[in-house]
Amino acid sequence: MQNNIIVQPMSSVTGFVASKMIIDGEEHKSLPSDISIVQSNRSFYIWHKIYQVFAKVTLTDKNVLEINCGSGAGAAWCIHTHAFHSYIGIDPSQDVINLCQRLYSTVPRLSFVVADATKHLPFENESIDSILCIETTHAFGESIAITQFANEVVRVLRPNGYLLWCDFCYMNGSDTSIYDLIANNDLIIEEKINITKNVLHALDI
Repeated sequence: MQNNIIVQPMSSVTGFVASKMIIDGEEHKSLPSDISIVQSNRSFYIWHKIYQVFAKVTLTDKNVLEINCGSGAGAAWCIHTHAFHSYIGIDPSQDVINLCQRLYSTVPRLSFVVADATKHLPFENESIDSILCIETTHAFGESIAITQFANEVVRVLRPNGYLLWCDFCYMNGSDTSIYDLIANNDLIIEEKINITKNVLHALDI
């Protein structure tokens, strides 16, 4: 089985699609205007990156998993703007998942689950079409945690599935390259773009 990675780094910042694709770091696309979710500068910045990562991947009727979904605002935006079959957000914090469920329990095709992506993804083998991982892996703490995450990604992704990844290039306080840890014989980086300029642009909008 072979999966693809789309990477988007911030050179701080990098991004890639593993087993499937990456975002066009040179293109500033406008976000849909009919979003009913309250937008903070931070959320707009995150949505801008998600929008870029999704731009080159066909996700209609697909099962999508988001790693460390936080408050769930990004997940709600994604399900509002894309025709997924299902969208699942996970986070290791029960309190965070409780908040997500309270805020978005009535949103169709959207669900939230407590899970630690560095240990185990509570999903069947080859059951997920695409995995979205935005600004998460750099804080995993140890190289082995990222390796375990990559192994779990390979296990749950369907053949020809995608890991859509956007994060800082290196782990906190080290010179360890994150995407070198993620890419392996099963996860192939199809495209990699440094999007630091775009991130700064989004923060200025």
